[in-house]
Amino acid sequence: MIANERVKSQQQPSTVSKKVKPWPAKFQAEVFQLVSDLLNVGFSVRHAFRFCEVVFKHHLSDLKVINAQLQAGKSISGTFDPYIDEQISTQLQLAEKHGQLSHSLSQISRLLTTAHQRKERIKRLLQYPFVLMIILAFVFTGLKIFVFPEIRELTDAPAPSGHGVWIALSGLVIGLFGLVIWMQVRQLPALKRIQSLAGMPVIGGVVQTYYGYYLLSLLAIMVQGGLGLQDILTTVQDAKKTSLLYQFGHELDGYLKQGQQLGPILEKYRFVPKELRLLLETGKNTEEMGAELGALTEIYYERLKHRLESLMSLIQPLAFLVVGSLIVGTYVSLFLPMYQMIGGFN
Repeated sequence: MIANERVKSQQQPSTVSKKVKPWPAKFQAEVFQLVSDLLNVGFSVRHAFRFCEVVFKHHLSDLKVINAQLQAGKSISGTFDPYIDEQISTQLQLAEKHGQLSHSLSQISRLLTTAHQRKERIKRLLQYPFVLMIILAFVFTGLKIFVFPEIRELTDAPAPSGHGVWIALSGLVIGLFGLVIWMQVRQLPALKRIQSLAGMPVIGGVVQTYYGYYLLSLLAIMVQGGLGLQDILTTVQDAKKTSLLYQFGHELDGYLKQGQQLGPILEKYRFVPKELRLLLETGKNTEEMGAELGALTEIYYERLKHRLESLMSLIQPLAFLVVGSLIVGTYVSLFLPMYQMIGGFN
């Protein structure tokens, strides 16, 4: 009996203790979109996820683990939890509970695809300036080692005063200061972190639109599932305590229990869309509210794409500005001793 139990314990899969690597955004988008499409044509949830094993061979081991857990009765959000972001896991959990799984998977896939495309575009935009900076670094190093000493000997110019070192140290200090601030922001709870990021210059508008879209999509799922405000506040208590949805719902519930009005409460949060506040004040029935939330979600998705495009358009000019400044600095360092030499001859 004991021997059999030992054999069984040795035969248990090691996937439970094995550290799982999160999936890339592109692959998550492909899986969720395929499952959404299969559900729309009549596949069952388990059959749709089993079919993923046929299509996605490069993550076959992960998909087999997921399907084994689904067969054992584990929830979809629970099986995917190690492979996906916390916010996506929360969205899956709500969609699975309120019968909007296919639509939610399609929305998740669309958002992940947008994120992947944004990262790829940033890489392409920075590729050329990055190559220029590497070439410039090699050129400047060569000038520093071979050319500048010869010019100083010809002009009898004094050795460099070390201004470049001070400039480099100043840049390093500023960079470290920015890194410390960023690390502190990352350590904040989700709600406070997003509030802080939404108030920052340049990126604040994108953060507000992204989380506005995220909040609208979740509310659309729950309202279309027939939930009222109090039911929604109860439902979000099932989310992870570290998630934005749980912290936002918990804080909102506390304010409402103190007797405060919903509209003034929502104005405190930068990421809550103004249109949502106005919509909640109309007092429409659940069906109308669900339809309008769905439409508003689509509007915010288009707005998010537009804001990302605007932000992307700033990246390359800023990169070239940095490269141009370095080139000008290099030329000044090279030709200033020559001008001094010419002045000495005169």
